[in-house]
Amino acid sequence: MAQSMDASIRRPLGFLRLRTPPSIAAGVLGVFVLVAIAAPLIAPDDPLAQDLNTVLALPSSHHLLGTDDLGRDILSRLIFGIRASLEVGFGSALLALACGTTLGLWAAYRPGLIAGAIMRVSDVLLAFPAVLLAMIFATMLRAGSVGVLIAIAVISVPTFVRLAYAVMLAQRNQQYVEAAFSARCCRTHSDHSPSKPPSQSPTPSCSRRV
Repeated sequence: MAQSMDASIRRPLGFLRLRTPPSIAAGVLGVFVLVAIAAPLIAPDDPLAQDLNTVLALPSSHHLLGTDDLGRDILSRLIFGIRASLEVGFGSALLALACGTTLGLWAAYRPGLIAGAIMRVSDVLLAFPAVLLAMIFATMLRAGSVGVLIAIAVISVPTFVRLAYAVMLAQRNQQYVEAAFSARCCRTHSDHSPSKPPSQSPTPSCSRRV
């Protein structure tokens, strides 16, 4: 009885559920990218130009969103701010993807002291709050937007390391991988071994522990 009542209550409220199709999200992101590229062309004013005569001005035909406490046009600053946000976001994601994937694949493919150190450092970074680590790294670097980019990339690297490590471990012992190593081992042995009669040549060991 209670379940039927809950269902009857939830059914009329189903329209409140937000379901955003991927195409809409991609379209919004595409608009942001276009605005960031064309920022110098579509911005009405210089985002850094100050006009103390129009401090905290209300929205008007010249300043559509008004001005800030230094007389700078808020709309122009928003448009150029989109460019800075996208640069930091995409740059940090690409940097974290490149570094994290490389380290994770290396740790899974070459187990040893270095691989263990990579995984332990990743575990330590994942144990701390991401926002706290980002603030610490950004404060240490003190390089403006570049420092923020590097800080976000550093705290994102452990996620890519763990993901690449797990995928590599799952694929490392597959039969096609062992077959590829065996074929390469046999070909290398046949290229570098001295020529001997077939009856005297030893059988190459093509097995490889992966």
